[in-house]
Amino acid sequence: MNSYPYYNPFPKQLNKRHTQHDKVEPHIIVEGRGKVTVKPDLVSMQLGVITEDQSATTAQQQNALQSTQLIRSLIELGIDKNDIETMAYNVFPKYKTVDNESILEGFKVTHQLKITVRNSHMSGEIYDVAFQNGASSAGRLSFELSDPDPYYLQALQVAVNHAIRKAAVIAETIHAQINQTPTKIKELGHPPYRTFSEEQPLMSTTITPTTSILPREISITAEIEAQFDYKN
Repeated sequence: MNSYPYYNPFPKQLNKRHTQHDKVEPHIIVEGRGKVTVKPDLVSMQLGVITEDQSATTAQQQNALQSTQLIRSLIELGIDKNDIETMAYNVFPKYKTVDNESILEGFKVTHQLKITVRNSHMSGEIYDVAFQNGASSAGRLSFELSDPDPYYLQALQVAVNHAIRKAAVIAETIHAQINQTPTKIKELGHPPYRTFSEEQPLMSTTITPTTSILPREISITAEIEAQFDYKN
């Protein structure tokens, strides 16, 4: 029988078990928050055209005429056609009750439009023109940003500096020397920025040539979690 030298595929140093934990530097974990407030450059508004008639066809035809007039007037005012879109179009039957019986008395047609205004200072003028050219109601009005990312990055920078200041205060309190460069940073989500919106229950009889819409500022926030090593 032939004999062969024993070969151990696992070197001795690899089989050695560690009896001590790797040294871990003491550290501080803090959260940082940042907020940037900015004026909006977009306004999103909803305008409605409402018509009623005993005939559904007539109500629809009247609505189409008023909607066309409204859209044309907005385009002439400088609104891009691509910034005008239909949100909803409905035809509702209208009933009245006579002797406990429902009797059809006509039809109501509603056409809801969403208008994106890229110059927030035009909002009041757009309301005036809209209600002079076929609009019957106004819905939600919201102030927005066309590009919020640069402002979010600013808020993120504020959040990191906030975390550094908090860690420094904690280290000073416990008489420790801290490394002000974080060893770990975790972004705590990227929430949508806050828009300001409100219902505008405006009717044509309430609109005046001096309608004033004042843009509200938007707050953009960022949150992070940071880890800092320190020495006693």
